[in-house]
Amino acid sequence: MGAATADEFRADLAERLRADAWIVDGNYTTLSRPLVWAAVDTVVWLDLPLRVVMRQVIGRTLGRLWDREVLWNGNRERWWNMIDPRPAENVILWALTRHARKRTSMTAAMADPRWAHIEFVRLRSRDEVAAWLDQVRQSRG
Repeated sequence: MGAATADEFRADLAERLRADAWIVDGNYTTLSRPLVWAAVDTVVWLDLPLRVVMRQVIGRTLGRLWDREVLWNGNRERWWNMIDPRPAENVILWALTRHARKRTSMTAAMADPRWAHIEFVRLRSRDEVAAWLDQVRQSRG
């Protein structure tokens, strides 16, 4: 079976958003943000420093390469992707070139009146992430 069309993706997402509770990650924002953010009450933004993001991406990529880890649909990281000059094919280059763009986009979204109903939680360090997770756990009893 091939990849879903944009309309199929949106229809499937809209159906899933009708559930009582759900969590969505930040991928496919062009297709998903209007639907998800219209229905969401909280957006958690992991706005970690570029040096932290790059250390994690490089470490995870190298680990997947070394271990030949199977990702999705049988895919594996490839050595060529470490040097491919196209960000769409090189996860390290993609992370490096998108970090500032994502920060600009999210900052603008937080100020956008369309999303005034959303509680934005911006976490800028591992300590902030840990503290927020502890707070969530405590509130759930």
